[in-house]
Amino acid sequence: MHPSDTLTVSFDAGPDKEGPTSWAQLKTFHRRARYPHDRYSSFLTHTAELPVATSRSGVAEAVAALLVAHESLRTVYADDGRRQHVSGRGGLTLTVHDAPDDEEALERVVGSLTHNPFDFAREFPLRAAVLAPGGRPARLVVVYSHIAVDGEGLRIVIEDLHNALTGRGEPGGSGAAQPLELGLEQQSPAWQERNAAALRHWDKAMERVPQSMLAVPVATDGDADRYVCGVLESRAVAEALPVIAARTRASTSAVMLAATAAVLAHRAGLSRCALTAIAANRNTPRTARYVGTISQDALVLLTLGDGTFDALVRRAWTGSLAAYQHSQVHPVELWDRMEKAGSRRGIRFARDCVFNDRSVPGGIEVSDQAAPGEGSTIRVEQATFMPVRFFLRVVRTDGTAEIALWSDTRYLPEPELRAFLTGMERLLVAAAKEDIPLGRLQEISGVVPVPRGPQWQRIAGSLVDVDAVRGLVEAVARGRRSAVFVTDASAPGGGELVAYVDGSGTSLTSYALHQACMAALPDFDGAIAPARYVLCDGAPGDTSDEAAWLSVPVTSTGDGRAPDPGE
Repeated sequence: MHPSDTLTVSFDAGPDKEGPTSWAQLKTFHRRARYPHDRYSSFLTHTAELPVATSRSGVAEAVAALLVAHESLRTVYADDGRRQHVSGRGGLTLTVHDAPDDEEALERVVGSLTHNPFDFAREFPLRAAVLAPGGRPARLVVVYSHIAVDGEGLRIVIEDLHNALTGRGEPGGSGAAQPLELGLEQQSPAWQERNAAALRHWDKAMERVPQSMLAVPVATDGDADRYVCGVLESRAVAEALPVIAARTRASTSAVMLAATAAVLAHRAGLSRCALTAIAANRNTPRTARYVGTISQDALVLLTLGDGTFDALVRRAWTGSLAAYQHSQVHPVELWDRMEKAGSRRGIRFARDCVFNDRSVPGGIEVSDQAAPGEGSTIRVEQATFMPVRFFLRVVRTDGTAEIALWSDTRYLPEPELRAFLTGMERLLVAAAKEDIPLGRLQEISGVVPVPRGPQWQRIAGSLVDVDAVRGLVEAVARGRRSAVFVTDASAPGGGELVAYVDGSGTSLTSYALHQACMAALPDFDGAIAPARYVLCDGAPGDTSDEAAWLSVPVTSTGDGRAPDPGE
């Protein structure tokens, strides 16, 4: 949509500043660089209806006040994301559109503001436009980058901008830290000790996580309309949550986390669930009204076992608190540790299932409790790409609960997304009446485990598609004959994958094979890397015969996790 005019906003906040980025900023910088098409979380949009008497200069003054108050809105970043430069003086150009203040025009304006990714090195992380039918400012549209604000930060700038536009007060003034201050603090010995403790926590978790909670037979209907978001609105869930929370002495967020983990693990056929929960990290006076991105991942690992839902809620409560406590961590150091742990186990942790509770705690009167489905609705809409497979967001829990579930339909098709939300509602309503044995999960929720063929086997704590592993090894063997077998398939923890490869006439090593398998792993859904590689001087005529491979001379064997001497 072409603007009819522009409006220049000038600000003066003192001298420029420069310093290290915070860990959360660095995480967001790298994630955007890795997933440039993730428009779902790259842009946070806010539209504000302007008071009737608002002038163009009034809009400019309000936006300038916002820029002065919050350094994250006037920051650019070094090419590697490790340094930030805060502009003390400068300007921002708003586009002005002489167009009706209606949904069609608004959609076109938002589309123009989000058409291109933010250029973190050269552009402030916000863009704005004014809808001005007949020249009168009627609506302000602001698009923020996620590196400038996270979800709670967005709520704060919306409040500040509203106050500035209506004359109710100047933005800022809360005493909250600025991102540059936090970046400097995180260089201190105290924060480095905290980082080391967080890395140790993640190390322990990474040795136990399944490779994926959605390692399932993948739907192959193509990429058209692949991403959807379903929203459950349910009075029954809103009424059930505080009842369960009071009985278990946990938070309603822990109840939601437990319900998500229970249904997700049951559907996957796993006894353990790994969920990436978003930690707000706003538990001090200096961070409560922090404007910037400060949220980071917390890895919550829950074992379902044969107990009850109440016991799972209590484990979710204690487990999530420990995970949130260790969520603030240097992201590059964490990713390096995760890669090393994955290489040892032969997995590439997918971060495929994310949980984010954005609701505000509050009470609700419970009278005649609503039944599942009574007054409940589920609507499903098309969505855009996110670098996950499953993202459950608790939007609100007062009065009517609102739960949004985004999914990649190759792993959770739309009918199953609807069944998942309905199953969670049924579980929570039943659990509000009595403590539910987890053995009744399928009966109560109606969710059934994903059907799998015989090629799916339980290995190293994960369900693995052995045919996919064979395809992986065949790909990295580059035309050399190969095979993959499962040994000790009946062992309590599952079997072990062994790869045989014809290595005759080459200097191929188990280390080189393992490195190639780990690099190619993201392209093979349901696969993990073999635990052991056997290089043979030739190959049998029937490569599917394990006994025939055992008759071929072995040139070398190893797990491939470290280079051979001299390699």
